[in-house]
Amino acid sequence: LDYPAGPNARRTVFLEEDGLSCSWVHAILEDREGNLWFGTADGVSKYEYEEFVTFTREDGLGGNTVQCFAEDNEGKLWFATNGGVTYHDETSSTTYTTADGLPSNYITKIYRDHLQNLWFGTRGGGVSKFDGKEIETYTQTDGLDGDFIWDIYEDRDSNMWFSVWNRGVSRYDGSQFRTYTAKDGLADDY
Repeated sequence: LDYPAGPNARRTVFLEEDGLSCSWVHAILEDREGNLWFGTADGVSKYEYEEFVTFTREDGLGGNTVQCFAEDNEGKLWFATNGGVTYHDETSSTTYTTADGLPSNYITKIYRDHLQNLWFGTRGGGVSKFDGKEIETYTQTDGLDGDFIWDIYEDRDSNMWFSVWNRGVSRYDGSQFRTYTAKDGLADDY
């Protein structure tokens, strides 16, 4: 469907009948090749050459709900799914799950830091750091204010920030956590 968007512009809306795996889109990423990827509630759709190609659990995704993406420095794509973290290149896909050391299979966020570590926010298992070889997990026991992670960010001083569901934000400086809530001036803890 094409809709006017301004005096001379047009925009296109893609739906399932156009090849998008699901109209409930959680995340969008443009890879280094210029392809657009759409994480949905029913797989991931890659848009290239004016058409969609869809990948689902049957094609090697850990789960069909894709919450977030990241592209690593080698061009591999990492998908946060409800069945683990899947990385994909043009020839294969591999999924990491609790059997590989993740604290939860429901991954909510992926973030790549300046050292190329990948951070995986989880639903109920805290946050994990993957250096390409080992998975290290941080939870409430380690000082994180909660184990349901909404978002991850690295600031210019290399502190890692984690938004925690219903608990504010936690900052990790590489050795300890500090949590900020509405009591510290946040608008809300949600």
